[in-house]
Amino acid sequence: MASGGRKGLILMILACVLLVGLGGLAVVLNSPPVPKEFDRFRGIPWGASVGEVPGVKLLAEDGDLTFYVRDGDQLSFEDVEVNNIVYGFHKGHFYNVIIYYRTADAFSKIKERFYQQLGNAYHPVQSEKRYFWDGDKVGVLLTFDDPSDEGRVSFLFKPVANEVVAKEGRP
Repeated sequence: MASGGRKGLILMILACVLLVGLGGLAVVLNSPPVPKEFDRFRGIPWGASVGEVPGVKLLAEDGDLTFYVRDGDQLSFEDVEVNNIVYGFHKGHFYNVIIYYRTADAFSKIKERFYQQLGNAYHPVQSEKRYFWDGDKVGVLLTFDDPSDEGRVSFLFKPVANEVVAKEGRP
């Protein structure tokens, strides 16, 4: 991945962290708590050391942030084919997953599954395809962009993500 691509990936991930932080505050004020949350992702507990995660290959790094893909990772999520799954670590601790997918159909399937599993989402602008579920420890952001026909699912483990936000000097 080119240096500019890595910077773009890292900036996008930091923006997701900020969105989850700000979205979390709005969710607390406007909606009931999520009944269930993901306590791990693909068997990896949140906060796990990078050394505990088999098959990771470094994708990008910036200071305390490192991002990996996993050899042999099944490129599907909630019975939807996905393009890529990126695992994020801060100071060597697992705190973030970003799943990249295509098509409005995939978006609809994932959204439906999340509503079944996590309950109601915070959806501030009805015209945008941006949904947020705020658990006690994990925030989930689902987005889709119609013009590009691309979307993302972002998971953030709050105890570590809050350290990233604090380090960046953001609210």
